[in-house]
Amino acid sequence: MANPSSRKALCILVTYNGMRWLDTVLEPFVDHPDFDLWVRDNGSSDGSAAFLKGHPAVDVFEEGDNVGFGIANNQGMCHAIREGYSHVYLLNQDAAMTREGLGHLMAAARQGEPSRVWCPVQLNWEGPEANVGFDRYYAPQWKTAKAPFDVDFVNAAAWLIPLDVLTRVGGFNPIFFLYGEDRDWAKRFVTSGGQFRVLPDIVCRHDSSMQKKKRPMARILEAKNYALEITEYFSADGFSEWRRGFLGRALARSLHRKQWFNTILLRTLRAEYRVGRRIRSMRSELEAVRPSSRWPSPFLDA
Repeated sequence: MANPSSRKALCILVTYNGMRWLDTVLEPFVDHPDFDLWVRDNGSSDGSAAFLKGHPAVDVFEEGDNVGFGIANNQGMCHAIREGYSHVYLLNQDAAMTREGLGHLMAAARQGEPSRVWCPVQLNWEGPEANVGFDRYYAPQWKTAKAPFDVDFVNAAAWLIPLDVLTRVGGFNPIFFLYGEDRDWAKRFVTSGGQFRVLPDIVCRHDSSMQKKKRPMARILEAKNYALEITEYFSADGFSEWRRGFLGRALARSLHRKQWFNTILLRTLRAEYRVGRRIRSMRSELEAVRPSSRWPSPFLDA
């Protein structure tokens, strides 16, 4: 008999003090024909765990200490592989879709190219505007697009990933506790020939207000480039090979036409210096993780 999970997606939801959003996020998944819901609570103190345990939308519930966003999601990915789901749907605790939207998203993925990760438009939690990052940087063409389109990166608030893609690219690198893991994953995914497909007629509501605290541009650049260089580090055979390529990549990023203003103000140079120093200081930690990057499904011990 065929595995009953084989035509469904497993939604993976990692929570940490997200009670304010959970009722809205979970409700569309109750008895949804296309999705099961796996939830891991990372040690919330706001009552989230008790709420989740008895919720009719939750098919599998796990809880424990705060192991980080990436590691917790990897646990759900391993469950999806073992149970034979067709897709995994990574959903932030502060991102919600309608029941109909979930169905349309799954239908598009089933009918579309298998080498894509499928993404709805990320609107603010309220109102008609999109999240700033999505609107300005990741997929600015969403406003005028008449059909789905491909981009190199969308943040991981709502990713529908075919299982074949997941097993090839692997999970999140556990070196990232929170933030940056999606850029590293996306770099590996795009390098393998994939793209993120944005569906302009399907939306999720993503409350990005918690992330709007303004950071200096040099720190933003540092975080982005650190994630990219972690990918390069694990593509190299070791620290020495990574270091030989780092200077050229740092120089190329600094001289990119979109970064000239930041380079003139020394922002890019400060960011690259911090990235290099940070990775040098983490050599032992990075090498401890390296063996899992060579697994058939990197970082996933499924």
